[in-house]
Amino acid sequence: TKDLTVDVHNPDHNIKVEVRLDAIYVYDKTIAGLGGLPVGTGGKTLLMLSGGIDSPVAGMEVMRRGAMIEVIHFHSPPFTSEKAKEKVIELTRILASHVGPIKLHIVPFTDSQKQVNKIVHERYTMTSTRRMMMRVADKLVHEIDGHAIVNGENLGQVASQTLKSMYAINSVTSTPGVRPLL
Repeated sequence: TKDLTVDVHNPDHNIKVEVRLDAIYVYDKTIAGLGGLPVGTGGKTLLMLSGGIDSPVAGMEVMRRGAMIEVIHFHSPPFTSEKAKEKVIELTRILASHVGPIKLHIVPFTDSQKQVNKIVHERYTMTSTRRMMMRVADKLVHEIDGHAIVNGENLGQVASQTLKSMYAINSVTSTPGVRPLL
């Protein structure tokens, strides 16, 4: 027989044992998670996902605080491309890889956007369009039993992201708007 030795200062393997009421777990590898609170402890929200970087980051931030999300995307060709829609689908898959399945609602929005462009002065089309999107999101958030609408708005990043514009956009709903990147 071989002599077995243990070097507790420089082990070849570090084995961990976790004792719980219903089981004992033995493992040698720890995989770090996202951190934050457990999924579902922060309620349910609706994420307005545009396809840029800000909205998925906003989604990650609320998920890290325990919120579950469903996603809404407004698809309006030719104003947005099929590639943009595919990107939103992929971003939803990436978000879901961290927390489990996420439902994606793709809303056809071309006709609404054409109407806004036809009757609203060019200076106000972006804010008016976003107000319409917020109305649709507000309807959906109640249908899914959500408690907030999340988006990736940043103060002043683009011309439509001013406090006045955000006030005008939010005035169509009483549902809380969460902007973790603001």
